[in-house]
Amino acid sequence: MKATGRWSVISLIRFFVQFVWTVVFALVVISGAALIISLVTGSPLLPMGLPVYFSPHSIITDIRDQLEPGSVVLHSFSGIKARYYSLEEITPLSLLLGFFQVILAGYTLFLLTILKRPLNAMALDRVFEIENGKELKKVALLLLFAAPLKYGYEWLSKISFEESTGLLEGMIMAPPFDFILLMAGLICYIIAEIVNQAAIIHQEHTLTV
Repeated sequence: MKATGRWSVISLIRFFVQFVWTVVFALVVISGAALIISLVTGSPLLPMGLPVYFSPHSIITDIRDQLEPGSVVLHSFSGIKARYYSLEEITPLSLLLGFFQVILAGYTLFLLTILKRPLNAMALDRVFEIENGKELKKVALLLLFAAPLKYGYEWLSKISFEESTGLLEGMIMAPPFDFILLMAGLICYIIAEIVNQAAIIHQEHTLTV
């Protein structure tokens, strides 16, 4: 392993990815345990909260005043987005959202696990390997599929919030589609193609020499 500038950049990225992987792994464990507790006790235990979007002219104090006591608790209100916790008994929809939280956390963990493979190879100075390009293509596809998956999750969360409150007609917005994930997937796919072509050229050059 060489202590070059390139290795330093890769090692920094690896450290960040490993840190995020550890955090997401903890979320998988927490959300999975919370889901099991919900199934056993029937209590709505969603530790990460659920996303909901409000219209730009909505005021947080007005929104909270219209909430029925014992329905939901709003938390982390930022701009038009907020997170809420349902206080009502578990329902099929809240159970589905609990499964969705575990799936999304597991999906992210799987994506990061695959991303770690080419980063580890590059850190070991195995940059020109076709396998690196293949792994990056998998990451790109996972990022592309993550956008509609997240959108569906936030739609279910919106429906759940409406059913729990029922008093905020016209104040709740549809969740925005995450085009950033699509762009990240496309960029990752382009990088994968570049890495793949570079590996092919390097192998051809090695054979000719």
